[in-house]
Amino acid sequence: MENTLTLKKIGSLNVFFRNENCNKESNQQLELEKMIKFLTNEEFEDCDGGEYKRKLQHPELFKIVSRYQNTTVDKYICLCTENTCSFLVIVEYLPTKIYFALGSTCYTRFDEKKNVEVYHYCMAKKCKLCITPLVYKSGGNYPVNTNKKCDGYCKTCFKKIKEEAARIYLTVKYEDKDDAKSMGAKWDSNKKMWYAPSAIYDALIKKYY
Repeated sequence: MENTLTLKKIGSLNVFFRNENCNKESNQQLELEKMIKFLTNEEFEDCDGGEYKRKLQHPELFKIVSRYQNTTVDKYICLCTENTCSFLVIVEYLPTKIYFALGSTCYTRFDEKKNVEVYHYCMAKKCKLCITPLVYKSGGNYPVNTNKKCDGYCKTCFKKIKEEAARIYLTVKYEDKDDAKSMGAKWDSNKKMWYAPSAIYDALIKKYY
């Protein structure tokens, strides 16, 4: 069993990973249970309802502490031997402070109510502009950075979009730039144009629009 795992230092944590080149098991559900039993001595049990028919007896003893993105150098897979999850999550077994990594789908098998937690940590959609994962509920290491009204953008990018939409571009001659700037005009380095940040700059707009 030990030969299928690698202990890797992630920040200050010693985390158990499963090697990519290990033998793939035919029954991934049983393989996951076997590996969890080996690492924590915890048991799964049959359950009614939901997608998965077995779950941990004590899912409250496990929590996500961070996510792990595979690199081209270090390739690891879920404890169940599946390798299709976008991210692995690093999970802490609270009683003994043991850390291990597994795929996000398998983490929801611990307790299907934890789907929300997985969303916060590794399955959030990404901002259309800066590719930052979007989180609109508190999620531990991942603070809130958007809301449902942002329509696919983080708060920073959404604010930038609204500000850019309110701009009124001006026709300012080079010799008038200092005057326009003193009246509140801003310089757009991408478009190489001066602009009024919004319509409230009435005098500036009347003079240079």
